[in-house]
Amino acid sequence: LASPMRWLILTDNLLESIPSTIGRCTQLQKLMLSGNRLRDIPDEISMCTNLELVRLAANQLQHPPMKLLQLPNLAWIAFSGNPFLLSDRDNTESTLSQTKNDRSTETLSMTKSSSANKLLVIDDDNLDDPNNGELLGKGASGVTRKFIITNPNKFISSSSSPSYSQSLLKEHHTHVAVKEYASEMTSDGSPEEERRVSMEASLLHCDALVPIIGQTKKGSLVMQLLSNYHALANPPSMKSCSRDVYDHNAVHKLHIPLAKHILLNLVNVLTKLHGIGICHGDFYGHNILVHYGTSQEEDDFDDVKLTDFGAAFFYPKDSDYGSFIEQIEIRAFGHLVEEISALLKKKSCELGSQNQYSTVLTTFANRLMNLVNMCLAHNFHDNPITFSNVSTSLKSIIDITN
Repeated sequence: LASPMRWLILTDNLLESIPSTIGRCTQLQKLMLSGNRLRDIPDEISMCTNLELVRLAANQLQHPPMKLLQLPNLAWIAFSGNPFLLSDRDNTESTLSQTKNDRSTETLSMTKSSSANKLLVIDDDNLDDPNNGELLGKGASGVTRKFIITNPNKFISSSSSPSYSQSLLKEHHTHVAVKEYASEMTSDGSPEEERRVSMEASLLHCDALVPIIGQTKKGSLVMQLLSNYHALANPPSMKSCSRDVYDHNAVHKLHIPLAKHILLNLVNVLTKLHGIGICHGDFYGHNILVHYGTSQEEDDFDDVKLTDFGAAFFYPKDSDYGSFIEQIEIRAFGHLVEEISALLKKKSCELGSQNQYSTVLTTFANRLMNLVNMCLAHNFHDNPITFSNVSTSLKSIIDITN
């Protein structure tokens, strides 16, 4: 293995082991090994202290890779479909069954059948694409297109208490977004796990999640259609490796109220997800959709949605590695806060020091850096924190600014 490399991508190669010489790769930032037959990760991985993104879904890991989980800069992970998680599933199911969401007395279950019972199963023949399935988005796992559900009354109950999915379909008519999967294995994991986690997360009814209506019989994910939402960032480039790229449009459109709205809603959804043992695994600006409001009109508002659960997985919070999983995603949130702070500072510079709003921008951006330092601290093992702690600190910063 070449020690200077920053990327190592060996997805779906039937690898049964990786050499201990991986420890020589001290510059490695991105390691993608999903879809192999790895049973363990060598302890020498602890030498790869620059690792930020790791994909190990759909392998044969018998035990949690503790040396890997304790790396100081790790922020994005994917572990679904490994035996060490599957063996802990009963414990996680017990945790979920005791959890109540904020808007319903319905208990949650991590089992696919439980999620499916609360969400619709739509026959693929009931999806029409008059515009040849207008492309809405494209990623590693597949494409998302716009469809129309024909004969929607077939799925809408006449009951005075329709299901959550039926209510969504009735409220938003027949236009939906449908994610079609390209294969049974991607660099992030399996479509099956993405569907399962997406549907379970949707039952939390968080404002910052795209509501899931259900799935088709062929396994496509059917979601509420969003209009006029745009990705906050562009995906990482060859040069940036594991970090998103922001264009000038992001600087132009961002302002303090919007930054507050984005961060508060996202920390809220991450708190709830980790509260029931779900790790998003790909918490990036390019997976965050923003609706930019320009006025106070009811249909012209600031809003944010966290999307793409392709790398997500369930984990047992009370396990010996559960806290490490949460700390890792806290780092990812810290990177987003840092990027938003940098955008605000750039906007401040463009306004000029004589502009009064420029000073307000800089002050708020500097306060956000206190939260960044908290999220990116390397002594998590001595002083572990949770998303609840992060949420409290963020609200304190915002209260001072108001």
